[in-house]
Amino acid sequence: MKSKEDKQNYTGPAVTGIIKLAAEIIPKCQAWMRGPLLVSTYITVMVTVISGLIVKNTGDYLLPSVIIILALIILAFNCYVLYFRKNLVDRMKEEMQNEKVQIYSRKLPKLPIPDDRNRKQITQLLKDLRQDIFKTFQKKYRAVKIEQFRANIFMAEYDKVEKGDVCTMEMRPPFKVNMDRFKDNEIPFRPGQGATGKCFIDHEASVTVISEDIEDQTDLTLKLMRTLAPNLSWILTFPLRDKDGNAFAVLNCDCLDFEVGKKNEQPLRKELDNLKNKYQKKVDAIARLFDHYSRVRVSIVLEEAI
Repeated sequence: MKSKEDKQNYTGPAVTGIIKLAAEIIPKCQAWMRGPLLVSTYITVMVTVISGLIVKNTGDYLLPSVIIILALIILAFNCYVLYFRKNLVDRMKEEMQNEKVQIYSRKLPKLPIPDDRNRKQITQLLKDLRQDIFKTFQKKYRAVKIEQFRANIFMAEYDKVEKGDVCTMEMRPPFKVNMDRFKDNEIPFRPGQGATGKCFIDHEASVTVISEDIEDQTDLTLKLMRTLAPNLSWILTFPLRDKDGNAFAVLNCDCLDFEVGKKNEQPLRKELDNLKNKYQKKVDAIARLFDHYSRVRVSIVLEEAI
């Protein structure tokens, strides 16, 4: 049988060791301990210290042992609750994420585009593209003149998004060349509407030849049809795409007063297809200049209502 003095000599170093261990562990655990867990941990440490003092002074092991066991049970319970709660929250977040369906998302240039040297370069490249397409087209159709050709960039306007209108495609100065004197100078298109709106959704260039079935080709309303320049003959439509391949704007180059008939429509379409393929790289170079500007993300998310 150990004497009281032997018990004191034995428990003293143990208590000191426990205190030192707690002093090292607690600061490291504070990053993940929260609320009740933090409190019960400190209580457990204090109970351990007090129990050690009781043993040291009285030699009684029973009461301190019971107190320490109860403190450890409380600590273990809080650990379990914290772990269970974390797993439950993570599982709920995962289930909510799975229920969300992002049906539309597009990063768009923040408007208005600043009046800087970069914008002037975009405007100049738009004018140069119009000139290049005219010169190439003139090689086969010599009667055309530069005045018949127009160019523009439709930006995605998102100023009505709070009303449920995701965006509208509209021309913004100075990204329009030879447009001011025509009534379609400010014509708007919704995504999917007209050659411009369809290009914005499909991210692909297209050729539109104005013919009797133009309304069926482009899903234009009667009001928009009446807004178009009456002498519009054909349109080359190019997407301005970001690095992910998504269209954030649409560039058009069109021609006025060019006679289209049954005899020349197919050769004309073939020539315009060649122009479309030839100048897509130049359009992509214009798109890269928009990378310098800030972006906003417009999204539609479908999820279960709570």
